[in-house]
Amino acid sequence: MKRAVIGVGSPFGKDQFGWRVADELQSSGQVTGVEYLKLDRPGISLLDEMKRYQQVVLVDALLLDEADKGVLVLDRHALIQQAQQGLSSHALGVGEVIALGSALGDLPEQLNLVGISATSVPFPIPYESVRQAVHEIVNLLNQGTSIC
Repeated sequence: MKRAVIGVGSPFGKDQFGWRVADELQSSGQVTGVEYLKLDRPGISLLDEMKRYQQVVLVDALLLDEADKGVLVLDRHALIQQAQQGLSSHALGVGEVIALGSALGDLPEQLNLVGISATSVPFPIPYESVRQAVHEIVNLLNQGTSIC
């Protein structure tokens, strides 16, 4: 099974959360047989990247209510349901891409999103948030299935 962790974001501000988590996870060596990608506000090209894998864990800073603190983990079903609300801080963000991929039937079999609330997490992003996200992703990848 081809698996990937895709850090979505940019090298700027809180948007670097996805990249930092992908880097931290890759350098930790906790999970083998996984490809790591860092995509700079990928828009629709995210669908093309995800098509290459059966299991994908997306990592991103999300637009969530101020009350949402800590790391959020969404499985494929919850992610598709939430997609219409616009989760991402990008113009054509993760939510819109997931909604389109769902409509086209182009999503990976196993899909999760691990994120933090860009509105409630301070900058610079605390290392504890990165560490917690790495822990959640390791659990997902070691299970080999989505959390339901």
